[in-house]
Amino acid sequence: MLTKQSIDPFIDNRDINALDPLVAFVHFLTSGQQSIISIDRWDGPTVIKLYLVAMEMVKNDRKAENDKVEALQTICQATQSRFEKILLTVFDNPNQAKRYADAGRNYSASLKRKYDTMKQGSSNTPPEVTTPMELPKDFDGASCSTNSKNEKLIAFINTWKQNNNGRMNWSACWEEGKKKDLFTEYSNSHSLKNIYHKVKNDS
Repeated sequence: MLTKQSIDPFIDNRDINALDPLVAFVHFLTSGQQSIISIDRWDGPTVIKLYLVAMEMVKNDRKAENDKVEALQTICQATQSRFEKILLTVFDNPNQAKRYADAGRNYSASLKRKYDTMKQGSSNTPPEVTTPMELPKDFDGASCSTNSKNEKLIAFINTWKQNNNGRMNWSACWEEGKKKDLFTEYSNSHSLKNIYHKVKNDS
């Protein structure tokens, strides 16, 4: 059995320059340190490799969590704005307040359908809400993180439009981009379309 106690003689023996990979693995697991310099044999090649792998895993998890937080922030801002408009109009213009309430209800219902679909793993995204309220980005990372990615996205889609006359076929454009490894971050053509218009509006 390899435990924290059973590997201590190997860890304490500084004459051993490189730990056996299995001992290093147990040392890494049982140390439970977030920082590599907090572990006793931090300079071992196996320990260093394990920390590099762990850093990559945590980085991906952090991005997914950040995407969820940003989506929640967008939803909170949109609903707060809608409630404020209702409060401003409920006495002087009840009909307008009712329209704001209906729009907010439709917005919330649309988001529920959207996330229900994502939870079920379907690639079919619900139709966009008609209310002019900002939509949160998808949790699957279908968004542009850098200006260079935005520029490549815009350039590819604009070129596609020029080379293909008629109504824009987002599905065909998305499939072509996937073949060129351009749209790996977008779950489907609807996500691509939403991000394209968002980037165009923000630029």
